[in-house]
Formats: sequence, C-alpha cells, structure tokens
Amino acid sequence: MNGWPVSLLAVGFIALLPLPGAATSDVRRDAHVQAAVQQPTVPKPRVLDNFDTRAGWGAFPSDGVQLALLPSRGLRGNAMTLAYNFGGRAGYAIARKAFPLGTPVGNWSFSFIARGEMRPNTLEFKLIDKSGENVWWYTIKEFKPTGTFETIAIRQRQIQFAWGPIGGGPPRDIAAIELVVTAGSGGNGTLTIDDLMFTSLPTDVAVTTVASATASQTAAGSQAAFAIDTDSTTVWNANAPVGGPAPALVATNRELALQPMLTLDLGGIRTYGGLVLHWAAGQHAQFVVVDSSNDGTAWNEAGRLINVRGERSYLPIVDGSSRYLRLRLSGGTPASGKYAIRTVSVRPLEFAATPTALLASMAKDAPRREFPRAMHNEQVYWSVIGVSGGQSEALLSEDGQLELAKRG
Repeated sequence: MNGWPVSLLAVGFIALLPLPGAATSDVRRDAHVQAAVQQPTVPKPRVLDNFDTRAGWGAFPSDGVQLALLPSRGLRGNAMTLAYNFGGRAGYAIARKAFPLGTPVGNWSFSFIARGEMRPNTLEFKLIDKSGENVWWYTIKEFKPTGTFETIAIRQRQIQFAWGPIGGGPPRDIAAIELVVTAGSGGNGTLTIDDLMFTSLPTDVAVTTVASATASQTAAGSQAAFAIDTDSTTVWNANAPVGGPAPALVATNRELALQPMLTLDLGGIRTYGGLVLHWAAGQHAQFVVVDSSNDGTAWNEAGRLINVRGERSYLPIVDGSSRYLRLRLSGGTPASGKYAIRTVSVRPLEFAATPTALLASMAKDAPRREFPRAMHNEQVYWSVIGVSGGQSEALLSEDGQLELAKRG
C-alpha cells in the first residue's frame, strides 16, 4: 500500500485476557485535564465452581479418546485438569456438570481461568438445557493455552445456538455446562480450569465518544485532551524513553513509570472493537500496549502494536468492553524526542469482528485502489484455476488478483 503508511497488529482473533498483575502504578494526572467522575459499580461475579473439589463433574470422551479429570493446583486453591489423549483419532473430550441455572435474564457473561500444555485444538463452552437436546456454545478454534492462568470471558452475545429441536433463540432452561476439547491437531495434553463464574452485567452500550483523557506526562503547551478532539492540528506530546525492549506482558511499577501513558475515560462501561491512532509525522512509538479497566485500578491487557510504522495504526480489540482504556508507549526514536498523537478514535464492535471486517474498516480510511474492491463491498468475479481432480486450486479475479490457496 504505497503512499499510505499504516501499522497493524497481527493477532489471532481469540479473546484471552492475562490476569491483572498485582503491581500497578499511580498515574500522575494531566494538569490541564482533571476527570472528576463517579466511579462505576463493577458487577460482582457469582462463583459457580471454585474447583476445590471435582464433585459433580463427569468425563465423557468419544470412542477411542482417553480423558481423566484430575486435581491440580489453582490460582488460589485447587483446580481441575482435563488430561486427554486423542490417540491419533478425531474426537472430543467432554467434562460435564449439572448447573440448574434456568433462563438468564438481562445481560450476562460466563468466565473461567485456564492454563495448559496442548497442541492447538478447539475449545468449546456449552450450555445444555434440561431436556439434554438443546445446546448453545462458544468455540475457540486452534486454542493453545500458555502455562500461566488466563481469563476466558464469554459474553452473552458470543454464545450461539448450536443444535436442538427448538431450532434457535437465546439460552433457556440451562441445566448443565460442558467444557470440551475437540481434536484439531489432536495429540495428548492437559487443560487446567479454575474459577468458573457467572456475572450479571449492565446492558451493553456502544461507544460513541470519549468523555475525557488524562496522561501520566504531557509536554509543555500540549494537553491530553488534544488526543481526543476533532482538530487535526493539535497533538498530545509526551517525552519518549529512548529505545528499550518490547513491554512485558505484566508490567512492574518501574516499567510503568518509564512509559508515557494516555488514559481514556469512555464515560461508562462501553463496548468497542478497537482503536485507530493518528501520529504526527515521525513521532510514533515503536510499541503500544492497550490496557482495559472498569474501575481504573485493576487493568488487563487488551491488545498491543509491535514495530509501529507510519502515521496511522490500527489495533483490533475483539469484543472489547470496559470504561477505561490506557495506552502505554515505548521504544523508537521519535523526532524531537517526543511521541505525538493527533487523534485516538475508539471504534465500534464491528470494526474488527473478523479479519475481513478489519481490512474493510482499513479500506474505508484509505484512498481508492489501495485495497481490493471486495474490501469496499463491491462484487468481484473470480475464475478457478487447477487440474481436474487435483488437491489444490487457485483463484484469478477479473482485476488480475491471484489467490494461490485458501486464505492465501
């Protein structure tokens, strides 16, 4: 895309949130902008199972698959480990327990924490009704957990009807929950689960504007508010720490103190799909980490940009929801030794709901012909290229584009 410099975070579209670190820093508020806001009421989760025991859980593997439910160490107490072996077969390993939850009302979410050692396989979270025939699910393809507990949060809008005689609709008459590993790469592995929660949430409200901005530091003559105004001639400036490695997943107080931070208050808990950062020429950071929080105290990493280039950066946050967003900047050698952001815009959920949606969002901001016409929702005709009976095919478009393989 010559002539239109952008940077883009290349990530898998999986909603995994690292647990908030115990160490956070006090952010010195921008002298020019004081946010006098009432702290929101953060929904309190209901603990469905803390896995201190495995009572009620049963193992239901498919034929030829081995599954054992084992006790293990959790984050604060015990946890449950699914130890499975697909034995070179396709199939599934199901852990099931009865939970008479009935029909949830309003907005809500399920969550649990997970770690493990396994090849990329599909993780499924299922809700089963009292008949045992109607199923709703949420799936993560090519799921590969780390050795550290991470939170998997599943919001109401992410759970889809899977199958059953009722034919569709939201979950109702919930009587059981299943945690399932389905063979992708297969093999044998372990998945440790802890702290299964249900949380009643406020009604989703889409982001429309950023209420206010504050910063840990601001250069003379600048304001944090300049990063969220509509004037492209104003910029938020902050002194840049020269060089340095990519920021750690969980930052220490010292690391946070060295990183200029811009905090956005959305005015309440809002849903969003990502950010677009407009930099002043030559004054971008090399790394950008975005953290989210509902209370301004406990932070989770929501996304990051690596090796930023150009004057426009796209950062997808799939199915984001919080009141606060905090940008941490580091690395690079910006002109005049200062980072400079002209505008930060927070985009709605559909901005990056899929990889294709993200490219379409980028195309809207780009000059014509920088992106294929399909990214502008225009019909393009393709011809199949291949040998009859062959295992691989290519596609050639009327515009001369050649696609050598699926997703290629």
